[in-house]
Amino acid sequence: MLYFQLDLRIIAIITIIMGYVTNLFSSLLLLIGLIPIIGPMIIKIITLPIFWLINGFSYFTSAYAIQQGYGKIIFKQRILILILLFGVVIGYILGNFFSIK
Repeated sequence: MLYFQLDLRIIAIITIIMGYVTNLFSSLLLLIGLIPIIGPMIIKIITLPIFWLINGFSYFTSAYAIQQGYGKIIFKQRILILILLFGVVIGYILGNFFSIK
């Protein structure tokens, strides 16, 4: 129960709060995106820096994990993510090529 010295109730509360924050953020972006012409541009301006920030966090986390000796695990996870993204791109291309009407 206390593998990482954290109580499960705290983890559950943090998970619920993060779910609500994510839902609020996506709802707000949906409302902004409904504005004709400028809404989609505002969404692109807002979301791109967020993806950059998440990518930066993952870069520094990976660098720290490699420094701690988890290089093989990080390499395997990066390969798995690359395969997953490749599958998504292939699925998107095939879905547009063989569209269901």
